[in-house]
Amino acid sequence: MIRQTKHASTAHCTLPIYMGFLMTEPHSISCTQLAETYQISHDSMNRFLERENNCPQNLYKEAMQ
Repeated sequence: MIRQTKHASTAHCTLPIYMGFLMTEPHSISCTQLAETYQISHDSMNRFLERENNCPQNLYKEAMQ
């Protein structure tokens, strides 16, 4: 995998949740919307984005696997 984590995981948000959200909600992408959709905390989403080093190319490659 190309992704590199910055810190150990403490968030409830995961890469499959994040990618699923991006693929199903192309017009309202926000931490708040994801938190409401998946019933996780907004802070969990923020921690996930801070911890992960995701660029569009890496997410695309991950989705294609």
